[in-house]
Amino acid sequence: MRFTSTILAFLLTSATYAIAAPSLALVAPRAALNITDPLPPTDEHVACDFEAAEKYPDDIARLQSIAIKNYAYLLLVKKDVHAAFDAFVPGPVYIQHNPNVVSGREPIIEALAGGLWTVPDLVFDHVMAWAGEGYGLVHYRAWAREGAVHLSVMDRVRFQGTCIVEHWDLMQSITGKEPNPEAWF
Repeated sequence: MRFTSTILAFLLTSATYAIAAPSLALVAPRAALNITDPLPPTDEHVACDFEAAEKYPDDIARLQSIAIKNYAYLLLVKKDVHAAFDAFVPGPVYIQHNPNVVSGREPIIEALAGGLWTVPDLVFDHVMAWAGEGYGLVHYRAWAREGAVHLSVMDRVRFQGTCIVEHWDLMQSITGKEPNPEAWF
């Protein structure tokens, strides 16, 4: 799904949810939403389970899709790097392909929580998240009102079960002078 005027939001009130059987998805009450949160398109939640593919072979694609959306919600809507990584990137194995951050869970948490996420008035929008065939993608715009940041970002992750174990990202600066106004989203 693509949302251009609001942030894609998936309700995740706790990073301690466990994977439920496919027909028994865990549901959080709507009352758990903050007043400023957009209504979530789904109330399904999963958390990291390395054996999910073996436990639920016929449902793993759906579970990974829910996982990437829950991860994106925590990371980009709640802006809670620690909660997103606690729920979906448990380590110790986390392969990082960003040339500026070494592999491992702690270096990326430190880079995000101490870097881009500290920019005043940081906004993430145009968020799209989906998964398939063991990979997930999150595409979004990161920008700050003061112009310190304006990026189009695509994060690609590899799953083991519903856990994120590998990451690639592509970032392009948006200058506002591009001849194609539809280039990014």
